[in-house]
Amino acid sequence: MKYLLLFTRLLLIGLTMSLYLGLYRISTLFVKHTKKRGFRLRRNWARLGIKILGIKIQLEGKAIDEPALYVVNHRSLVDPLIIAPYINAFIVAKAEVADYPVLGIGAEQTGIVFVKREDKSSRSATINAIEMILKRGDNVMIFPEGTTNLYQLTKEYRVGSFRVAAELGIPVVPVVLEYRDHKDLWNIHKMIPQFLKQFGTWNTYTKLKIGKPIEGRDAMKLMQQSKDYTDETLLAMQENWSTMRFTDPEQAEHIIGAE
Repeated sequence: MKYLLLFTRLLLIGLTMSLYLGLYRISTLFVKHTKKRGFRLRRNWARLGIKILGIKIQLEGKAIDEPALYVVNHRSLVDPLIIAPYINAFIVAKAEVADYPVLGIGAEQTGIVFVKREDKSSRSATINAIEMILKRGDNVMIFPEGTTNLYQLTKEYRVGSFRVAAELGIPVVPVVLEYRDHKDLWNIHKMIPQFLKQFGTWNTYTKLKIGKPIEGRDAMKLMQQSKDYTDETLLAMQENWSTMRFTDPEQAEHIIGAE
């Protein structure tokens, strides 16, 4: 049953995504592609993708009406899908996502900036891209932990994008996302087994909170305030709700494959 459910969902994801992209590409023969149209495409398909995957979202807060750097804790590769209907932003994602048969499709049309996590020159180019996007008045969304997190609270944040926000006087908006069930913890290093564990059941329950903007010219303070807010919110979300069994940070390196 789990395999059938997952196969059906992946089939529907692939078919609907292909349909949306195909129709959009046809439309660009008559109407020019713009970032606004790209975001609308992503937003509309994301709402459908969320329903297909059985994701239930408790939302609190909303995006602000000015350019901002949105910083999100990272649990799963479907995090951007969950956030997409609520925030129009260029998303910084790890380069490997571009090769995934589901999540990588349509990236160019819908505002994804890819970076190789271990490539310093690529990270530098990404910081430059973030600066350019913010300067022209658009939003940027980043996952400052750099990779998915098995711990109860956030891992160390990377400061580069906070420096850009501080230098430009751009507000930082913390976005906190938490999953209820342990099956949703991203701890299998192969795509199909991970998706089977996470989406081989009918529903995935999440909480999403878009925080208040944080402003300042000190990058380290911006980073720490964002991290502190996210950690405090995660604890509040987890209380009397979460079934997660988080990994001890000191033992995380010993986890290999499925539980």
